[in-house]
Amino acid sequence: MDPRERGSPLAETLQGRPDLRVRVRWLKSGDYALGRAVGIERKSAPDFAASIVDGRLFRQARRLAGFYARPLLLVEGDLRQGSIRNVAAEALRGAWVSLSAVFRIPVLLSSGPEESADLITAASRQFHRAFEDGYARAGYRPKGLRKRRLFILQGFPGVGPRRAAARGGH
Repeated sequence: MDPRERGSPLAETLQGRPDLRVRVRWLKSGDYALGRAVGIERKSAPDFAASIVDGRLFRQARRLAGFYARPLLLVEGDLRQGSIRNVAAEALRGAWVSLSAVFRIPVLLSSGPEESADLITAASRQFHRAFEDGYARAGYRPKGLRKRRLFILQGFPGVGPRRAAARGGH
């Protein structure tokens, strides 16, 4: 957790959880980090709107995506309620789509600090499990060497049938 988050309701909720170990360190980008791979920028819905107006949002998104392999934006409050702080609902949705599609930063929505803590806890568990234990691909087990190679290659992010066949399925 970045020291600037100290005293926030989310920080206090996270620090009160017995299943999490929260360390305070200056982060180059974001408010929370799960190891070196996952960076989380937290914003309230009004701050999300204000950061669109003052231009911070996309600068922060660029930095977050530059420092972490798996950046996340966590917004506390309802972005779907209409305009917020005189920022039109269309601008809010446009920024949300830009973050997700252009910057490839998933936007997680929460109702408040407790749900945000639940999301961070779940992300921590999921990423720990994926990086430490790996995920086994359940179900179908192909027969034959070529089909097994294609199956393995397609298990990597961003590799579909065409790319797998071009790279090693022969």
